[in-house]
Amino acid sequence: MSDNPQGFIVSMKGADRLYMFSSDRKTEIISKMVELAASCVGLQLKVSDDLLSTDVYRYKRLGKFSNDKDQTSMVEFLVHKITPNSPEAVRKLLCITESCLIERDPSTYFVCTLRPLNLIFDLVRPLDNPQEFFIEYKDGDVRRYSTTERESILATLLDGVRASGNRDIHVRMTLMDRGKRIGPLYSPVDEEVESTHLRFLAQPPPGILFNEAVERFNASVSYSGLLHSVTQESFFAENKEKLINGALSAIVAREVDSETPIEELAEQFQALRRLVASKAGFAAFTSLQGFREKLGSRIVRALKRNNEGVAHAALDTLCALMVPMHEDGELKQEQINKSSLLSTRKFLESLLDMWCHHVERGTGALVVVAMLDFLNFALSAPYSETTDEKHFDTLLEMVADRGKTIFRLFQHPSLAIVKGAGLLMKSIIEEGEIGIAQHMQDLALSEAALPRHLHISLFTQVGRTTDRRLMTVRQLSRYLVGLWTTNHEFAHALLKQILPAGLLDFLESNEAVPEDPDLINTRNLEELKKNAARDQRNPHVEAIEKQLIQAEKFVEKQVEMAVEFAIQHWRERMGMEKRETKIKERPVILRKRRERLKTEENWHMFYYQFSKDHKKSNLLWNNKTREELRESLENELRAFDQDRNMGILNRDVDNHSHINVSWNYQEFEVSYPSLSDEVKIGDYYLRVLLEEGDVGDSLICEGTSPEGGADSPKKRHSRKAFEFFNDLYHRFLLSSKPSMKCMCLQAMTVVYGKYYNEIGPFHDTKYIIAMLDKCTDRSERDRLLQFIAKLILLKGNTKELIDANGIRVLIDLLTLAHLHTNRAVIHTQTNVIEAGPNMKRQSYKEWYCRLSEKQQGPFSFDEICDMYNQKHIDPNTRVWALGLETWRPLHSVAQLKWKLVGTGNVILDETKMASLVLDILIRICRYSPSRDNDGAVIRPLPRVKRLLSEANFLPHIVQLLLTFDPTLVEKTATLLTEIVQDNPVLPRMYLTGVFFFLLMYTGSNILPIARFLQLTHARQAFCSEALHSKELLQRSVLGPILPEAMVCYLENHGAEKFSEIFLGEFDTPEAIWNTEMRRMMIEKIAGHISDFSPRLSSNTRALYQYCPVPAITYPQLEAELFCNIFYLRHLCNISRYPDWPIKHPVELLKDVLQSWNNEIEKKPPSMSVEEALSVLNLSLPVDNKQHEESTIRKAYFKLAQLYHPDKNPNGREKFEEVNRAYEFLCSRRVSTLAGPDPKNIVLILQTQSIIFSRYSQELEPYKYAGYPMLVRTVQLETKDESLFSKTAGLLSAAAEVAYHTVKCSALNAEELRREGGLEALLEAFSRCSGILNKSSVPDDVAVQVSSNVLLCFTVAARFQSCRERVAQMATVISEVCRILYFKHLTKLCYTAAQCISALAADNDLQLQLIQHGALWHLLLFFFEYDYTMDEGGVERNEDTNQQEALNRLAREAVRACSRLGGYLSGDDATPSNNLVRASLSALLTPFVTRLMETVPPTEVLKSLNSNTRNPYLIWDNSTR
Repeated sequence: MSDNPQGFIVSMKGADRLYMFSSDRKTEIISKMVELAASCVGLQLKVSDDLLSTDVYRYKRLGKFSNDKDQTSMVEFLVHKITPNSPEAVRKLLCITESCLIERDPSTYFVCTLRPLNLIFDLVRPLDNPQEFFIEYKDGDVRRYSTTERESILATLLDGVRASGNRDIHVRMTLMDRGKRIGPLYSPVDEEVESTHLRFLAQPPPGILFNEAVERFNASVSYSGLLHSVTQESFFAENKEKLINGALSAIVAREVDSETPIEELAEQFQALRRLVASKAGFAAFTSLQGFREKLGSRIVRALKRNNEGVAHAALDTLCALMVPMHEDGELKQEQINKSSLLSTRKFLESLLDMWCHHVERGTGALVVVAMLDFLNFALSAPYSETTDEKHFDTLLEMVADRGKTIFRLFQHPSLAIVKGAGLLMKSIIEEGEIGIAQHMQDLALSEAALPRHLHISLFTQVGRTTDRRLMTVRQLSRYLVGLWTTNHEFAHALLKQILPAGLLDFLESNEAVPEDPDLINTRNLEELKKNAARDQRNPHVEAIEKQLIQAEKFVEKQVEMAVEFAIQHWRERMGMEKRETKIKERPVILRKRRERLKTEENWHMFYYQFSKDHKKSNLLWNNKTREELRESLENELRAFDQDRNMGILNRDVDNHSHINVSWNYQEFEVSYPSLSDEVKIGDYYLRVLLEEGDVGDSLICEGTSPEGGADSPKKRHSRKAFEFFNDLYHRFLLSSKPSMKCMCLQAMTVVYGKYYNEIGPFHDTKYIIAMLDKCTDRSERDRLLQFIAKLILLKGNTKELIDANGIRVLIDLLTLAHLHTNRAVIHTQTNVIEAGPNMKRQSYKEWYCRLSEKQQGPFSFDEICDMYNQKHIDPNTRVWALGLETWRPLHSVAQLKWKLVGTGNVILDETKMASLVLDILIRICRYSPSRDNDGAVIRPLPRVKRLLSEANFLPHIVQLLLTFDPTLVEKTATLLTEIVQDNPVLPRMYLTGVFFFLLMYTGSNILPIARFLQLTHARQAFCSEALHSKELLQRSVLGPILPEAMVCYLENHGAEKFSEIFLGEFDTPEAIWNTEMRRMMIEKIAGHISDFSPRLSSNTRALYQYCPVPAITYPQLEAELFCNIFYLRHLCNISRYPDWPIKHPVELLKDVLQSWNNEIEKKPPSMSVEEALSVLNLSLPVDNKQHEESTIRKAYFKLAQLYHPDKNPNGREKFEEVNRAYEFLCSRRVSTLAGPDPKNIVLILQTQSIIFSRYSQELEPYKYAGYPMLVRTVQLETKDESLFSKTAGLLSAAAEVAYHTVKCSALNAEELRREGGLEALLEAFSRCSGILNKSSVPDDVAVQVSSNVLLCFTVAARFQSCRERVAQMATVISEVCRILYFKHLTKLCYTAAQCISALAADNDLQLQLIQHGALWHLLLFFFEYDYTMDEGGVERNEDTNQQEALNRLAREAVRACSRLGGYLSGDDATPSNNLVRASLSALLTPFVTRLMETVPPTEVLKSLNSNTRNPYLIWDNSTR
């Protein structure tokens, strides 16, 4: 041992028990033990080197029984242990556990000894001492005890040992004589010993008396029956049935009388019990002649001896005859035995009387156990099915008449008795008449059996044990509780007095839970009916035995045949015929069980939920409440037992009988002290109800249809919700404490929020509004507001709210949101101003007070607070500030009331409170739509919207946007959208500043904002032209603030698309918007309203005075021209946006032409900046700087107030002049030029070119209306002396437009001709071509103009009228041919070749072209062709490959020459020209000219640029 140098421990094999010793000769003792074990016993003892401490020894000293499961007592008895080691009996606590019998010290509860129950051999109940008993163990050990509870201990031990698996346990009257047993106690005897003792019973050997033979038989044969009771299938096997029948006959043949010793009589019954436990003995009861009568007579005489030991032995024998104790029992034989035993009513009466006698006296526990077994074998499932129906009903009625007896057994300490009584009670209630069942239910209450079994059902913990007794008793108790409460009003009332309603609600649940296995009906009758097969054996052994059996049967058959032949002659002489035995087996018919009373409630769910912790509104359940319930039940049962025992001791003076005591179940109620502090209304705990925000599952309607009966589940739940709500409201009205009122309000909020349809309209809404208006407690205010939010879930409650002036009260609370300064900061890309941690808002002086009948002020809000704290003012002091209609008491101004007068803690901060108010107002507005189902506008406007549109309310709702809280902004925008729809106040919404406030918002949840803007932006009467102008930007109040594209997106694409653009980064022809532009916009608006927004923190009812915002100029849009829905500079950037879609090209063209016209007619503004500043009394700023916007705004406000017609009737003209000056300074016209902008015109022209080039098919039916302006532009630019020094290529763009328009439609060509466009283009062409030289490059203006004019002539030449006009213009052909001189300008030459090809369609023009040398210039281009480029298969581009450009020019030159000579056919056919043909034939040979008619130009060019020698053509370098 580690902590005792002289200590050592001996470990015993088997149970691993430890024994500790201590000696100074430890080493010598250990060595001697090892030596002697080896020499004397032949065992090798092991000495471990491990060290153990005393603590470890104490924990493990009991070996494998050291755990709690084996040491936890199921029942305990105080006994005196009699031992030779002590002269006096020692007090011990005898504890019976699941598997062990433990002796404990009563004072210390220390385990003295521990023995497994399965090691007990028998129990001895001496006849001479009524308090003494012995326990004999299989190892020969005998323990002696004395106690006044001997019978109960023996009955409990008997049940415990049998439960441990020891079926041979029995009760004797004397200690067993070990000399009469052949073999040790722990080992069963063999077959020969059993057979020998059977023969001794039938015929005792000499020198042995019959009684001694019986004792020897009992000592050697197991109590569970003969182990070898079946005759083996062998020829020489002994007939066991014959031996058993002989032994039975011998025992019952012995006469018994009143003089027969008790011990001898008990021994005989135990021998009978061993014999009838076998199959042969069980069948002998009815098959052995006279056995039944003799046994019955013996039992009757034995019972008359009034000895409990003999009675127990006799009843145990009867039980062995009722149900087979052996394997493979036959149901038919069981039915026969039962019918025989239960046929005599008198016999049964005597048994029941004896049983009741013992129960009433509290004696004979063993007799009671045996009698319960007998009755259960007859009446209880699964054994009652083999009982005859008539006998069953008779016995059941007899037992039911003694119902009180059964209930008394429920108090017995023995689990076997409690279980037996429970099974009996179950059968009576289930299968008895309804009246009997009801009587048993009544007795369960009066005898306190219901709470007793409820205690067992709830608190028997089997989770840590495998003892089937506990599990079976618990299961049985649960079953009985269900039966006793089924359809019994008082039983259900008792449950409600004991258990919380929330726990009982689980009885109505439809959910299923895992159920415990059935431990009551453990007998498989169907299996017995089928006579299950034997256990599997070794197939080789079975084969050998089968062969032996067949051989034995063959021999037996031969012998029988010989005998039959020998006696056949004798049978014939006697006149006897041979009998053939025919056995007709009748099928086994079982009695069908009746369940006249069956519980419908879900007790499995109840018990499952009972063991779990719950924290719900209608159920608080935990270990503490379970312990309180346990204590209450145990105390009540203990008190009742004491009262009953006193009634038994006291006798009635009249009839000298015991006083019957009945339990007062009507007044028993369990209180739960741990829940005493919980406020409970009805069945609900307010605290938990408020925490979970739900009333729990008890009010939920499950599985009910809308159409219910008068008391359908749904209607019951609805009624329950209504009653609970009324209880809450009643408590709220009666409560004076704010905390209690708040709890009630919170619960009312939860209940009404979930069951408003079931509860219906709340008729005291006006009183709730009045309370909200008058209360000064912040918590109560918030709870009232939450309750109102639930009240309006029912539309019927909104009218009372409006009638009670609730809108005003709600708006007053709404303004408090400006006081909340601790909002969470949301990171966005557009936060332009962020306050530092130490910054403090400026407090404006806006408040006035009346002190001593004098007006004083102004004061800031902080000063008002200081004055109140210093008692200079009180709640009744009258105050005024801008936004208040009149002077009002301080306590009636919401801002001052809740800041100064209010008490208590807030539940909702100002932001959450405002959010809730907005939710209320939104819902009320949605109850009253502005249009009916057919889309018609409703007039008059719904009342709530009329109220919210008033000047006292609407501005305060709008100004809530200045809190910039995401939730408030979103909900405010939603509410405003609901209010202004089809509202006459809509055109004046801009006066509230709502558009400034909305666009200042920096968050991303702007969809509600966008919806509001879409509805309102173009319907504002902010200027006289706004509502009548066709221009969207002039009609939209957002024009000065947002770029034109954003306004168009809002109008044309809706709120969703606008929101997407507004929050994103876009740089496209349709939208230019990014974070920087939004930031700039917010900065401008913030600066514009900077004088107002800080005032709201000082006076939440301050009102914004509208002032137009100066137009915002975005640097990103300085070079942009917006038209239709496009930014033209981006649209014309074809390298960046090559194919940007234009959904409506015709509309865009119209708008572009209108913009062109506007640009041309642009005039300088009617007012200069100097004049506007002068009107506002502002001087011109020095150094060309501009005045600050705030300076201009203040000057405007000052003059507007001075000359406003409402204040100055003579100042209307001056007021209008001031407005015009301010509008001019605020508009974008201040930064515009004094005339047309050439850059804008270039964009307009380029846009037209794009439209006509991409959408020619759509525009073909239309005549181009811009030729007058186009021709004028070409003429002006041509005459401009600085034409070739301009940055804006107006002339080139104009010529390009002319080309695309003519190419698009013949109508346009004719229109261009009529408008003199061809002459104007020729004039421009002549000027540009005249300055071309060898240094000209493709990007020169002259080159671009020439190219576009040539293209225009090319497409114009398609039309006869245009060709005629060109033919009349003498210089056209010469100018075109002149272009061909500049071969370095390849593309320009290609365009000229195209133009020549187009002009060759006319005879006159052909001649002019020939006269001006066109043919000679074109022929030279033939020899610039490289045919290897075309045949090389390499990808190429004329912009990057000069040779490809030359190849293209050569191909076009061939085509032009072909058209000049009239070689082509089809669409390219031209008049034949003999002069050209003759010239080409001479120059190129006739063969080549014929090729020009038949092959593509590439083949012609290849022939001319390669050497050829054949009969048709000789061509080489010299010919070239």
